[in-house]
Amino acid sequence: MFQKRKPLTALITFLALSVCAWAQAEAGTGSFLVGGPSLGGPVEGELDLITLRDQGVRVIVDLRHPEEGTQGESEAAARLGFVYVNLPVRGAASPAVVRNVGVLLDAYGPAQVYLHCKSGQRAAEVWGRHQLDRGANPDVVFAGASTWGLSEKRVGYLRTHAGLPPAPPQAPLAPTAPSAPTAPKAP
Repeated sequence: MFQKRKPLTALITFLALSVCAWAQAEAGTGSFLVGGPSLGGPVEGELDLITLRDQGVRVIVDLRHPEEGTQGESEAAARLGFVYVNLPVRGAASPAVVRNVGVLLDAYGPAQVYLHCKSGQRAAEVWGRHQLDRGANPDVVFAGASTWGLSEKRVGYLRTHAGLPPAPPQAPLAPTAPSAPTAPKAP
């Protein structure tokens, strides 16, 4: 079913994505994303797919499970001529998922691939693991993934994939001293 977006909603979505991209660039996340596919959340409708197609994307790799709403996207992608691949991920991505994403990136080129899940976390983890498999410096991948906003759990998956122990836990902050009681205000 074709979903029509109201112009204001489309404008707000565009501005929000632009601000996110600008914030990521300012934060120095470029090294994590350089040479890679577009990463993000789910495609909201045919308008988003048309925008991706106009940007040169030809392959949609969806890391969500069917119960997360993949059917509508797969049908719309097929109608618009995309290659749609669903590689569901729960927890850490399997080596097979990372390998299959690598095959798609090699076959189509990263610029033609949109790799996504519900929030972008699984997509970023899979991209990071792909980079590690291709010999990227683990410190660069971990730093970029953390700056990009990858959760501590997903960075742990990357560390494990690289054969490193999970990051040591952060030392707890010292408790703050209780403040002195304040005198009641005069009426």
